[in-house]
Amino acid sequence: MSNPFDLAPLIGQPQALCRGEVTEVDDEGRLRVRLPGGDLLRCELLQPDAPGAACSGGDAVLVWQDGAGGGIVLGRIGRQLAQAQPVADPKAFADRPETLVLEARGDIVLRNGQSRLRLGADGDVEIVCASFATRSRRLLRLLAPMIKMN
Repeated sequence: MSNPFDLAPLIGQPQALCRGEVTEVDDEGRLRVRLPGGDLLRCELLQPDAPGAACSGGDAVLVWQDGAGGGIVLGRIGRQLAQAQPVADPKAFADRPETLVLEARGDIVLRNGQSRLRLGADGDVEIVCASFATRSRRLLRLLAPMIKMN
């Protein structure tokens, strides 16, 4: 569907187009969308032209159902978001160092709401949060003599 006019035949099929809510983005980058009846649909995202227009959990979206248990999210429903403003002037940003080192004699703790990351002086790293997700383009490697899960 490279042209908006390609959507015209779909409008005649009201069961194929519906509003939904994104519940999560899985590891493969597909969206799980909850439909009005409560059904979950695994969808792909029609690639947005504008940066920052991608969907995330809780977004209301327009979904085209393919009839085979899948679908395509055609876009996010909602008000136009303001254009992201740079945090710093691009020239000032370019003058910043490439690497930032935070160093302390004791622990370093980053805390926000119910989340916490602690870098212990003894080499331990502790992450406390309600949900933890990792996304990588390549390999996620766990190297340890022992890995304990639950």
